[in-house]
Amino acid sequence: MSDITKSLKEALRRRQTEIDPVSEASKDVVALEQQREDRALSAQEEREQRIADSYELAGRIQAFTFVEKVATVASLVQLKKVKESKVYRDLPGIGSWNNYCEYIGLSRRKIDEDLQNIALFGEQFLATVASFSLGYRELRKLRRLTNEGTLQVTDSEVVIGEKRIPLSPDAKDELEIALEQLIEAKDQVIEEKEATLRANKKLIASKEELIRRQEKDLAKYEKEVEAKGPEALELEFIQKMQNARITIEGWLNQFDPSLNPLPEDYTPRMANEMMITLQSLLRSIKASYDTAADIYGDPDLDGGSGWVPPHLRTDETDKE
Repeated sequence: MSDITKSLKEALRRRQTEIDPVSEASKDVVALEQQREDRALSAQEEREQRIADSYELAGRIQAFTFVEKVATVASLVQLKKVKESKVYRDLPGIGSWNNYCEYIGLSRRKIDEDLQNIALFGEQFLATVASFSLGYRELRKLRRLTNEGTLQVTDSEVVIGEKRIPLSPDAKDELEIALEQLIEAKDQVIEEKEATLRANKKLIASKEELIRRQEKDLAKYEKEVEAKGPEALELEFIQKMQNARITIEGWLNQFDPSLNPLPEDYTPRMANEMMITLQSLLRSIKASYDTAADIYGDPDLDGGSGWVPPHLRTDETDKE
């Protein structure tokens, strides 16, 4: 081999060594770009499939008539996926969850309530009770009982007090009876509270009627006092104070929880507002009392026929 040939091969080898790293890097770049394209294509195909599924779901739902009963669990599961993925935004002519609900022929309120039920109770519970006589109203009561801790639902059983009922076909009759009894007991408690509230309202109304009668009597008495002269002023004022106590006590009954409790579903903000109101009334009454006690004296300490107003007292009077 000639020296020229050797030199050419050596130069070619060195050239190949210089080019190979660049070529390898180029291959990596190409491979990475291909992976990106593959992922993007896969994501697009997945989204297109979800869009197709949402249309298919809408068609299936439109093919059935839904009344007061909740929708099938299978449909709810698919609707839940549609709502969470927000794929309805890509549907031509729809664009929003409210429009999608209208498109499939169901109200958004009922669908959202169904989704709330499936989130709270689970698929197995709803599938088990699908044949029971439970509508939206009964499920709302069960949701309230669950939030109160009276009812507990897991993937495998329902717990009511000390009773555990499995979510299985064999226990469906037992579960239906237990749920009906639970709802009836809840309704009875509500009815008893409403009856107590009605009785309290009647009591307040009777007190208000008594106040009105006393006001009439007071007006009549005032005329008699006016005819009798100044000597009746003391009796008139005493009667006025007595009537004021009855009026104020009757008015304050509306803030007495034993007579006029807050609604069953009251919020912390409502309770706080009531306590603020009572605190304000207490503060106002106490301020008036303290001022009057400074001027007229404490009735427990200074009361009696020998009581003298503070501004008319002398040193000798104080000694007494």
